[in-house]
Amino acid sequence: MKQILIVLTVLMQLSLAQCQPSGRKIEIEIKGISDTVLYLVHYYGNSNSIADTAFRDKSGKYTFAGKTSLAQGVYIVVDETKSKPYFEFLVDKNQHFKMKTDTVAAFDNLEITNSPVNELFKAYSNYVRDSRKEADAIREKINALKEEDAEKNHAAIKDLELQFREVDKRVKAYQRELADKDPGSMLAVLLNLQWEPEGPNLENATRQDSLNAYYYTKSHYWDKINFADDRYVRTPIFHEKLKTFMTVLVVQHPDSVIMEGEKIIAQTVPAPELYKFVVWYMGNMTERSNVMGMEKAFVHFAREYYLKGKTWWASEPVLKKMDERVRVLERTLIGVVAPELQMWDTNKVVTSLQRVKSDFTILVFWDYDCGHCAKVMPVLRDYYHEVKKEGVEVFAVCTKTDLDKWKKAIQDKQLDWINVNGGYSINRYDTLYDIMATPVIFLLDREKKILAKKIEVEQLKEILKIEMDRRNQEADKPRN
Repeated sequence: MKQILIVLTVLMQLSLAQCQPSGRKIEIEIKGISDTVLYLVHYYGNSNSIADTAFRDKSGKYTFAGKTSLAQGVYIVVDETKSKPYFEFLVDKNQHFKMKTDTVAAFDNLEITNSPVNELFKAYSNYVRDSRKEADAIREKINALKEEDAEKNHAAIKDLELQFREVDKRVKAYQRELADKDPGSMLAVLLNLQWEPEGPNLENATRQDSLNAYYYTKSHYWDKINFADDRYVRTPIFHEKLKTFMTVLVVQHPDSVIMEGEKIIAQTVPAPELYKFVVWYMGNMTERSNVMGMEKAFVHFAREYYLKGKTWWASEPVLKKMDERVRVLERTLIGVVAPELQMWDTNKVVTSLQRVKSDFTILVFWDYDCGHCAKVMPVLRDYYHEVKKEGVEVFAVCTKTDLDKWKKAIQDKQLDWINVNGGYSINRYDTLYDIMATPVIFLLDREKKILAKKIEVEQLKEILKIEMDRRNQEADKPRN
């Protein structure tokens, strides 16, 4: 009997699946507009893309229809100028439904037919909006009491803060209720992206408590996320969540970024669109990073994915440029030996960077016509005079070729260090060191390994002090 019931259940499910209409047919009616065409746009990471087009029919309605289904995600109905969004909605498995509204309050007045997920999405959005108003009102009261007399109003403030937290708890509980009700729905995807781990209360916390909270948040940050699901990339939330994790929770050191980035990429392999976006994000984030040394992470992601044929979407010209960029950056990564430079000094004698004998070498690229250089070089000169006795030398490469102007600038600014001219060189300094502007400062150790790059003089002072202290500590250690 049980076997018969199981068979009947399966047959019923198959029958219902066959009754589910294929393709898409989303009817839109917006009172008060005269657009000849509407566009259906979906999110893609931190940008969006047009997915479909619908023309106005005789009755003033628009129908996004086709034999194929849309990729599930968050979509926006946009006007004919492609600049004005009317409202957002969810595209789930069921793509045959109707929506009717007006221009006064497009989302609030939305009437939905045959789309339960969008009914829930609207109800949830309204609930969050109302809760936010409630929370904002409480926050205003708290701020007013603090401004009046924080100490006197301490008890009232504490009570309001408790009310504020209760609002937050209600919203989070409602989120979990909706997400758990239909865990495979597009709404659950959105809600799971908004979920954040709740660490311990940090009121009166010690430093160790704060560290524990950080580690807890970082280790549980992705608990509700299934990286094998392409739908995440078609939301306005995933990009920001990924950005927060990689730039705030992950230590901003190239090795840490590489390790955490690789963990995420590996999980996205079953989801081609999400994989594509995450690989792009890791490369773009590390290439544009202002963190010194992050080029190492960019080189890693570029070599591991783009240059190993794992990015089917990248064109040959893009891959060629990527390869060229990687080759340039690899020469000056933190920790590698700085490329050799052999150039004329002011007496037209070829002078070598690698032959400079010093514990530390400040390599600076400058230009006698550069306004910023005119400010930086005297500051660097004065600092050089302070630390020269500590085994510090400067190798200054002028990027302009007029020898008379160069010598005059050296004399006027009293630049009494090793001066060479990049225009009279055996090597292409600009290619070797990726010099596209001036001034640019590198710090090298005794072996001419790069300790720091593209830094300001104040940063140079801090880093060099740390390195000199480390050198002195090593020298003081007893030898066996």
